[in-house]
Amino acid sequence: EQAVKTQLEEHRIILSAREKEIEALKRDRQTLLQDEDRLLSLFKLSEEQLLETEYIKTLQLSIDHYRSRCHDLEQRRVDLERDLDKMSAARKQLIDQVKTEKISQNMTMESEIRRMEGDLNRIRGQRDSFQSLVDEQKMKENREKESQEKIMSFATQGKTRISSLESRIDRLKNEQEMAGPFEKEATMYSNLKEQLIQMDILLSSIELIENRDVESILCFDTESLQKSLEKCNSHPLVKEYDQVLEESRKATLMADFFEKNEGHLLEEIDRVASIYGKLEEQQGKKVFDFSQKRDQILKLQAEVEKENELRKLNRNIEEDRIDLEDISHVCDDYRVTIDQNDILLVELQKMMKEKTKVFDEEKQLQESVKESYDKMKKKWEKMSQGENPMEQQLAEECDELRALLKCNTCRTRFRSHILIRCMHTFCKNCIDARLETRQRRCPTCSEPFGANDVKNFYL
Repeated sequence: EQAVKTQLEEHRIILSAREKEIEALKRDRQTLLQDEDRLLSLFKLSEEQLLETEYIKTLQLSIDHYRSRCHDLEQRRVDLERDLDKMSAARKQLIDQVKTEKISQNMTMESEIRRMEGDLNRIRGQRDSFQSLVDEQKMKENREKESQEKIMSFATQGKTRISSLESRIDRLKNEQEMAGPFEKEATMYSNLKEQLIQMDILLSSIELIENRDVESILCFDTESLQKSLEKCNSHPLVKEYDQVLEESRKATLMADFFEKNEGHLLEEIDRVASIYGKLEEQQGKKVFDFSQKRDQILKLQAEVEKENELRKLNRNIEEDRIDLEDISHVCDDYRVTIDQNDILLVELQKMMKEKTKVFDEEKQLQESVKESYDKMKKKWEKMSQGENPMEQQLAEECDELRALLKCNTCRTRFRSHILIRCMHTFCKNCIDARLETRQRRCPTCSEPFGANDVKNFYL
């Protein structure tokens, strides 16, 4: 019993100590509550006061700024996409136009080049034929010139020969006229010579017939006759006659020669006259040939003008080709600028995505801060009202589950549609806004999607 009493006393002492501690805790709680009320009265602000604070105003201004900036960036992105579509369409149209123009120009140039090559080959052939004709004509003229020179030399030789023969004939005629007074002596000399020949014949016959005696007698007679003949021959008139006779014989021989060669000389004269006629004829032909050559020269000049036109056309084709190359270089420059604009557009899209991402993060952070503030406020109110913490925990879990069911983009509407490509869920309004603005990428994983990839589901 004593032990029980002592134990009871100890328990009473412990209980009194616990009661004192409880009382102290209550007093502390009361003081804390008073301090809390005092602090709350000092720092608790109404919503109007909170909205009038500088921090909230700056936050609101920054929110408005980022919202307007996001709207401007979105509008700018839409404009850039529209401009990009226009530029791509214009670029495609320009490329197609340049290709068609280039193909048509190449075809026309090729046909023109083929035609020009044909004309050039034809002109070259005509030029070669005309050149060969000119060379042949030159050779013919050279041959004609040589033949004319030969004919002229023959004519001059014949002329000199004819003049020399005429002078010789005149000289022989003069000599014959000078030998006219000695015709009688010449006839007598010829008769004597004939008689002498006859006598020689008779002597030879007598020698065959008669004997030696007769031969001696006849020899004596012949010797006497020969002596008498020598005496006659030694006479000066006979010598002069012999000279005249010799000259007359020469003259007769020359006359016979000229009579015999008269036909030949006439033929030579006729030949020279025909040669002169041919020369005159050739000169007339040359005049006709000159007219033909003038026509040929005009044709050659026309062909040369055509060839110059062909060269000019080739030069124009070369200039057109250089212009086409310049246009292709300009197109390349435009292509480079378009590529640079594409790169700039991609960078701007990246910057806009980063800004939108930062804005979404700030918005999510603001919402999370607001939610945590609301949670703390509700928790504090519940704690101040002395509610059960389990109910508070259940309410928090309900809020968390409700937040999970809501769209993580707008956080106001419940999830109702799913993207099949990435299996992320959002509300219908957010997906429709993405489809309308052509920003068809998942807000969570940035996976591209189309209208066919959106399906609705039911909770």
